[in-house]
Amino acid sequence: MRHALSLLSIAAFTSPALAQAIDSNGASALQTSLSAYFGSTVFDEGAIRIVPSGNSYRLEADFNAIMGLLPGGASFDPSPLLLDLKPLPDGTWELANTLRTSGWFDSKVPEAAMSANWSIANGQLKGTYDPALAAFSSMKMSGGAISLTMREPAKDTQVTIGKANIEMQAERSAKSGIDISATQNLSDFVETVTLRDEGTELQVMLQAKRVAAQTTAAGLQSKPFLDFLAFAVANADPAKFKAKQAELKTLLLAAFPLWNRLRGDQQWYDIKVITPFGTFGAAKVEVTGSLDGISGQSTASYRGQATGLTGPTHLLPAWAVPLVPSDIDIGLGAKDLDVETPLLTLIAAFDLNKEPPVPDDVGELMQRDFLDKQPRLTIPRSTMGNADYRIAVEGEITVVDEKPALRAVVDLSGYDKVVEATKAGAVTDPTAMRIYTSLLALKGLAKTKPGGLLQWAIETRQDGALLVNGTMLGSPDPKP
Repeated sequence: MRHALSLLSIAAFTSPALAQAIDSNGASALQTSLSAYFGSTVFDEGAIRIVPSGNSYRLEADFNAIMGLLPGGASFDPSPLLLDLKPLPDGTWELANTLRTSGWFDSKVPEAAMSANWSIANGQLKGTYDPALAAFSSMKMSGGAISLTMREPAKDTQVTIGKANIEMQAERSAKSGIDISATQNLSDFVETVTLRDEGTELQVMLQAKRVAAQTTAAGLQSKPFLDFLAFAVANADPAKFKAKQAELKTLLLAAFPLWNRLRGDQQWYDIKVITPFGTFGAAKVEVTGSLDGISGQSTASYRGQATGLTGPTHLLPAWAVPLVPSDIDIGLGAKDLDVETPLLTLIAAFDLNKEPPVPDDVGELMQRDFLDKQPRLTIPRSTMGNADYRIAVEGEITVVDEKPALRAVVDLSGYDKVVEATKAGAVTDPTAMRIYTSLLALKGLAKTKPGGLLQWAIETRQDGALLVNGTMLGSPDPKP
């Protein structure tokens, strides 16, 4: 239901609010506007209705009727979704809805058999849709005592949330498109997954006191997205779609770069993961990711951080317990990504009237286009450790002529503590012995920095040579 609601919300009011009085003519005009994005069938069959209701229009969506228009077998709670759509003097639309307190869904499709039911207390949705932005200029959604249960042949999932609040804002971007920001806050999040296999069950429970998320999109091309949706609906027949592929390519190019910059952040607080093997925990887990739009020099980044890590120690040998990290901070990035040139090559080459639609050699051309800019994989300073030791790494991998080259620096503090732990275990444990002897060998290659920090500068070259702190450990590949 959540996804269906989002789809309705995004495409609902693509024309400016109607100036005339709320009446059947206005409802008919709004239906015509919506038909460009949903097709006329859902209205002709009564799956979606728009009727005057006081000083607004009421949209009624019957999901059972909608599913009846699709292949497969699925049914919804027969109660329709109701949205109140009020035209405002400035051409925008106000949307309001008191979310249903409960509902259910049941799919009988063999490859996607699933049933679900949900409930929510005091659920509210309110927003303002601006056709000039092709997006909500503002939106708020809230609710409490949320419960969702999903049943599949081999898995059951139950989610409960104490309170949920979601807010979103959008405004025109300085250059093109729109800038969107959204926040989400959940309290008392609990997810229980039960897996079934040949008569056995495995249950895992995730608990978090609070979950927060922030999303921003700069320069999002919302209008070209809707133009493409309208084209797809108007040309749903394969023959029409093929006949208008020149227009299709124009619409695809108009959507470039999709967005300028997309970023998402998520934080989980006071986490517990309860399993049959014991309870794992973390004080905080944070994940951050960003991605440029389509360009000849895009970048991407990812960072995952966890602090206050805990877990059952009975799963480990005694010598390894002092080496369990209490915190982890890992980052990855990419630079000089030419995403635009390969996609332009693909769009120019495909022809839906031929078989195959994309010539066989296009894949190789796209790969060459991508590698010509010498993309780089970056490792920003990443660390792992506890109060006794810490290992850190940062570096970069560059691809030239389809051959990678690596430059990285690895630091280790608390070397003596690590050696002490592995030495104690080496007496009886072959794994500890291998780690212990490797550590002794690695120290001979290290540079000792102030404070006893050990450092290894690692370099692999395109010719296959391997160097550590300037000492060649691997010779270049033989020349052909």
